[in-house]
Amino acid sequence: MTSTESWPDAAPLLLVLDGSGDRLHFLLAQEDGVGLSPLCHQTWAVAGQSARFLAPALEHALALFGRRAAEIRRIACLRGPGGFTGIRLALALAEGLAAATGALRAGLDVLPLLAEAPADLGSGSVLPLTWSRKGQVYAQAFAAPGLSPLTEAAALRLEDVLELCGRLPGPVTLLGNGLHRNLPFFREGLDARRDMRLLGPDWNQPGTETLLRAASRAKYADRPVQPLYLRASDAEDNLPEFARARGLDPEAARTLLLPGTSLKTTF
Repeated sequence: MTSTESWPDAAPLLLVLDGSGDRLHFLLAQEDGVGLSPLCHQTWAVAGQSARFLAPALEHALALFGRRAAEIRRIACLRGPGGFTGIRLALALAEGLAAATGALRAGLDVLPLLAEAPADLGSGSVLPLTWSRKGQVYAQAFAAPGLSPLTEAAALRLEDVLELCGRLPGPVTLLGNGLHRNLPFFREGLDARRDMRLLGPDWNQPGTETLLRAASRAKYADRPVQPLYLRASDAEDNLPEFARARGLDPEAARTLLLPGTSLKTTF
């Protein structure tokens, strides 16, 4: 049983939210005057059900330590690239909490965080891959050690990732859920390369220490975190089909999505 007496009530809290990957994750830490001390972190394999788990789980964690949401002074959100729905839900929760508590927010990019831990394993290149859609991943290459970006973050076809691996300084370390959702493809495509290293699923999300370091150095502000989208959503790409199924003209439906457009409905 956890005692709440050892946690000073006055210590401000920091919350890190990650809905970008296959697993939902949050980290709750307190500011102890020197740095950040983790209180708890929780992870769930609840793809497509983040809305059911995230807010109740945070409420339970706060109650367990005898803390209140009003004590959360900073919120860091992993803003992508990754799953559209999970990112939006995490950002929405951050905005709801900020509206109630006045907490400041900051956005953290996923790909550099994934690359941070394996970049310390030796020289060469690190290539984190996160899931985008069938046949496509989000990717960005970094030099190791040091994490200097070698490419921009982009949505790439799997074949383009293989071509990129051939241009990167070896050895090349690949990781992330974009790798493991396409593992047979990459194993076959990279079989002839002796300087490739494919990390296991334990590396699919940034670890607690990585998140704490990133959250401690982030720049916080009183404004919403903007998601990092590197491609159009599936709904946007398939808008003509969706519009026709609802009896709408595809071009008229596209116009309705433009900023500043109002939708007038006659009953």
